Amino acid sequence: MSVEAAELGVADGRTAEGRPPIAPSQPEPLVVRGVSKRFGASVALEEVDVIVGPGSIVGLVGANGSGKTTLLRLAAGLIRIDSGSIVVAGAPAGSPPARGAAARFADQHAGVVELTRGAVVGVAH
Repeated sequence: MSVEAAELGVADGRTAEGRPPIAPSQPEPLVVRGVSKRFGASVALEEVDVIVGPGSIVGLVGANGSGKTTLLRLAAGLIRIDSGSIVVAGAPAGSPPARGAAARFADQHAGVVELTRGAVVGVAH
């Protein structure tokens, strides 16, 4: 599975309505390269590639059990990647800078649970 920014219609650098323009030097919020994850004999993700460009709004859609939450948990550093790499806002998934960035788009509180209220407020502003 591969999703490039151009395929999502954001190659022209558009930003969400009401959001400030993205500086060209900002790192891509999410880069997933060749990520695979298994739980025992079950394959949750296999060779997944995703690039989310700055200013993009992306929906992660799929059937139950298709790996959506697994991908977000990997990006938040909550579970280990079997193979491949994930970079969040220019930092390796699971690192403190990546966890701070992931707290802004957390799924089911992934990445936020470990932050104090003050840290969450600091990340949000």
